[in-house]
Formats: sequence, C-alpha cells, structure tokens
Amino acid sequence: MWELGAGIGHIRFPDYRGAESISDYRVGFPYLVYRGDRLKLDREGFRGLLFESEHWKSDFSIDGSVPVDSDNGGLRADMPDLDPALEVGPSLVYEFSRSSARTVALHLPVRAVIATDLRKAHLEGWVFHPHLRANYWGRFNFGVSAGPLFGASSYHRYYYAVDPDYATPERPAYRPDGGYSGFRITLSVSRRFGRLYVGSFLRYDDLSGAEFADSPLVETERAVMAGVSMAWIFAESDRMVTIAVNER
Repeated sequence: MWELGAGIGHIRFPDYRGAESISDYRVGFPYLVYRGDRLKLDREGFRGLLFESEHWKSDFSIDGSVPVDSDNGGLRADMPDLDPALEVGPSLVYEFSRSSARTVALHLPVRAVIATDLRKAHLEGWVFHPHLRANYWGRFNFGVSAGPLFGASSYHRYYYAVDPDYATPERPAYRPDGGYSGFRITLSVSRRFGRLYVGSFLRYDDLSGAEFADSPLVETERAVMAGVSMAWIFAESDRMVTIAVNER
C-alpha cells in the first residue's frame, strides 16, 4: 500500500518557456508511494479522487516552475525576478481503455498558478492543459502524453509582459492576451530493479502560434527538457493493494 525511499535526480530545462538560457538542477528527493482509496501517489502522479464511474473520474493535478533570477542577464536583465510557481487544480479524466498493463485516457486539468517566494504568495491566473495520455506497464513502464496548453492573460503577463518602466529600445513594452500557450509532448520510461527505481523523461515544447510568441522575452519557440532519477526503496508496507480492473 505504501513505499518509502530516497533518491537523486538531474533535470535540465529552460529558465522559462521561450528562454534560451538552460539551467541544470541536481536534487535529492523522497521517494513516496501511497495507494489509498481516495488519495494516490504513484507512477501516474499525485491524485485525489473526487468521483469515479466506468469511464469518467475526477481528481486533481499538480505542476510547477522554478524561480528565475533576472540579474543573471539575458532578456530579463533589470526586470523583477520570477518566483517559483505551484500549479494545482481539478482534472476531469475520461478513460478510453484500461487494463492491468495499459491505460489510454483524455485528461482535462485546470490549474491555478500560485507564485511564492516562501514569504508571500500571489495568484497569477490559471492554465488549462487538455492532453491524451497513454501508459504501458511491463518490465519497463512507458508513458506518453501530448496536448495544447491555454493560459489566462494574467498568467501570460507574469512571464512575458514588459511594463513601460522596464522597456528599452531592444525590449519594447509588451502586454499579451490570454489564450493558446503552445503544444507539449512528454515521454517517460522507468523500471524497478528490486529495491532500486530508475526513471527518466523527455519533454518537447512548441510555442509557435502562442498568444505571447511575439513577446520580446521569447527567444525561441521550441525547447527540449529532460531529466533522469534513481531512488532506493528501503521500506514498504506488508499490506498489499488489490486493484480491480475492467478490461476495455
């Protein structure tokens, strides 16, 4: 029912979507798995089940972004820093098929974007990321998801607006609208070798046609993000969870 461990990971991605500057993060993290009736934290992420029927279910989803120090130069030089942001909200899920070895589902998450410097928090709009996700579980666990993103005008302004006070000849004032935010594809693969877990992901972002694509803060419309991690599982419950699955 639960597993507990510790791991390390290496993640490489742009400072923000549309930035050419790349940051590398090496982090330690707790490895936690919990398979309760209503709360689950496992290979599909963290979910709180609100309701479930034969094909439909509702849970909640979480995402986030890292802080950006504008003093590092680049197009955001002399502008305010970007605080790390937490995205959280409900998700409606329609499962086209599900078995003990695979799932194919449409996910419809709507998440509020909350930026914080750990002293104060501020709401920066919302995002909507409808996407198809397929998972296959065997000796290796494979996952792929693809879909567009949409954001509120306040969300786009947080990352891509240039207020008149910060405008320069090379960085004119700019204020984006809400709407289309680009397209995202994510691939993942993982495997457990006894008590050792190894996982990796690869994500491609395409911002062409996004409402903010002409922002002076957007350096590139395409980006690739990647990460790899491993964890050692040192404890697990004696109680096992029986998963009832309807083949469809």
